[in-house]
Amino acid sequence: MLEDMALAEQPIPHRFTVEDYLQNAFEDCTELVEGVVYDVSPERSVHSQAVLKAFEALRLMFPGQLVLGFGSVRLGRRSLWDPDAYVLRADADTKRDYPLGSELEMVVEVSVSTFVHDRGVKLAAYARAGIPRYWIIQPDKNLLWDCSDPEDGEYRVSQVSLPETWTAEDLFREF
Repeated sequence: MLEDMALAEQPIPHRFTVEDYLQNAFEDCTELVEGVVYDVSPERSVHSQAVLKAFEALRLMFPGQLVLGFGSVRLGRRSLWDPDAYVLRADADTKRDYPLGSELEMVVEVSVSTFVHDRGVKLAAYARAGIPRYWIIQPDKNLLWDCSDPEDGEYRVSQVSLPETWTAEDLFREF
């Protein structure tokens, strides 16, 4: 009986296209994922510090390419996401309002409270979009999930690192 009541209280998702989403007045802290609008938590300090370190690491890894630590990317007709950091391919159309998944070289999500979402829905969508590399950083657990080589909507390589030197303050000391 309690389970039935809990199911009845679940929010009902409303499906949107990117165009529908952009036409509606949503708060700044939302993201359109596979046609569903999700609230995004405010960033904690540990999250912000890890994003900054990821951005710095990407600039070193991809010299001369455009590395962004803000802005939305479009993954298909029903997804407009705000990765924590990403690298545009050299041939990307930089005049486009939102870069396409096919124009991304690498994406980073810092996951303090969103790991299930980042490792589930987002990982699958990034792989389907053919983004060559995807990092999920868990600064509070000192973990880096390095996913690469997408094929048939999945990443063929996924490695987890646990460098002893990592802390929230110097997450990428090794780069």
